[in-house]
Amino acid sequence: MMLTLESKLPAVGTTIFSVMSALAAEHGALNLSQGFPDYEVDPKLIGLVEYYLGVGNNQYAPMLVWLCCVSAFRRNFSAYMG
Repeated sequence: MMLTLESKLPAVGTTIFSVMSALAAEHGALNLSQGFPDYEVDPKLIGLVEYYLGVGNNQYAPMLVWLCCVSAFRRNFSAYMG
């Protein structure tokens, strides 16, 4: 008897994860799009990752829409608080 598993994902086609994995392989780069590698990593890289995550930088750059929302929130909050 063969075990079959039904995918929990719909037929999504190409995902950003498959694109980033292919680009990393093509360029011999470290692919962090789905987590960290399963081999020893240079301690300097680990230190840099820890530092930049600690100061609030992560893989997602602020989107223009988000910056507009933050500005609107500040204006409304300031008006509300007086």
